[in-house]
Amino acid sequence: MPQTLLPASGSAPLLPIAVCLMVGIAVGSSLHLPFAPVWLLVVCLPLFVVARRPLLQSIIIYVCSTLLGMTLSEWQHEEPLEGKTLEAVVMSEPAERPKTMGMMLLVPSTGESVRCYLKKDHDSRSLKLGDAVVVRLSHKMGGEGKGRRLAMYYVKSGDWQLGGTAHKQMSRVEGSRLFFLKQRHRLLQRYQALEGSDDVYGILAAMTLGDKSSLTKETQEIYNISGASHVLALSGLHLGIVYMLLTWLMLGRPHFMFSQVVIVSALWAFALLTGLSPSVTRSATMFSIYAIFAPRSRGRASINVLAFAAIVMLIAEPRMLFEVGFQMSFSAVLAILLFMPLFEKLWQPRHRLTQWLWGTISMTVAAQLGTMPIVIYYFGRFSTWFILTNLIVIPAASIIILMSLPAIVFPPLGKMLVWTVEALNHSLSAIASLPYSSIDGIRISGIQVALIYVLIVTLYLMARVLTPYISKKMP
Repeated sequence: MPQTLLPASGSAPLLPIAVCLMVGIAVGSSLHLPFAPVWLLVVCLPLFVVARRPLLQSIIIYVCSTLLGMTLSEWQHEEPLEGKTLEAVVMSEPAERPKTMGMMLLVPSTGESVRCYLKKDHDSRSLKLGDAVVVRLSHKMGGEGKGRRLAMYYVKSGDWQLGGTAHKQMSRVEGSRLFFLKQRHRLLQRYQALEGSDDVYGILAAMTLGDKSSLTKETQEIYNISGASHVLALSGLHLGIVYMLLTWLMLGRPHFMFSQVVIVSALWAFALLTGLSPSVTRSATMFSIYAIFAPRSRGRASINVLAFAAIVMLIAEPRMLFEVGFQMSFSAVLAILLFMPLFEKLWQPRHRLTQWLWGTISMTVAAQLGTMPIVIYYFGRFSTWFILTNLIVIPAASIIILMSLPAIVFPPLGKMLVWTVEALNHSLSAIASLPYSSIDGIRISGIQVALIYVLIVTLYLMARVLTPYISKKMP
């Protein structure tokens, strides 16, 4: 096979290693082979030193990556927490439900995070972010499943109390995370002071600070049907906007190391402020590597950065592979990095407006190709007007993110921010009401998802061959 058809070999060597690591984690989590991957890994590693041919060395590396993933998945198996009494710290603002108070708890002794639902009463309603509690997890609520990594537990009224030494057990990273979460809560209170509806507050909180607890089901449904739900989950789009703003504030000189250190520090501060979701962590890692080590890199170097970020995150937390946020984030960025160069070769508009339109459409189609199988598998839905939606959402999201901080500092700008969010909501509501805006009730299996991705890879390889010939005939 010609070398041009192998995007992962040579030009992006870390990509197949990342894929093999993912396969190993998935296989290890399904088969549960204790200690077998460890011994196989020990046997395979010396073969790399003995092997003389590059092809054989590559095969050994891929096998070792798969075995490493299987080993990590075995090491991550944890004892059930049901029925245990733990000291924990409240890491989210408690959300009131009809019968319970939902919140995230961090157990410093194990480093685990769990979602708990306390029976609603006067004491549980008085809990706030940062409180230390001693809690006995009554029973598991079946929170783990498709796209969910965190377990969910119900706690009875008499099975918890304030106090304990959980704060003293927290690491510096966990303490820093709690500090930034408290700052986020203060910023959310500033948002509440703006003259906007509850829907506007929910969109602002989700789009700029990663807090989706105030989103109504109606608003989420409109964004899901129109294909704009990705802007409610902080990802590379949001950090990309922040990165461009920081670069501009650093006088447009990102190649200076001091500027890069400031930008990277600010990006991670923003990531901590928004709660360190998988998509934000992946994006912050990518931008950090790109900013410091490869400020002028393009194309395949970017794919290597993405693969390296995935490898680091999965080694640190293998269970993240099974979270839908990580899967969609990785597949969307990878598809953009692979397909965007093909779209750019296919047509290069001369006018700025057509350049922006073609770039937005290309990026939207590429991201849709990467995430479509995952979205259908988890949610059983396909949004048909996704191109029109993104032509509206991407510039609106940029304006909202760039205006959010000035609106907090200068309240008169808050009205413009509220108007922008309201205009976005009305536009997406109109798109969601269009005929055939969403195809629902689609059910596919994991094997079908894999086959769809095989088809997408095949289309990509065919496009790499045909694009040079088609581009010559384009005006």
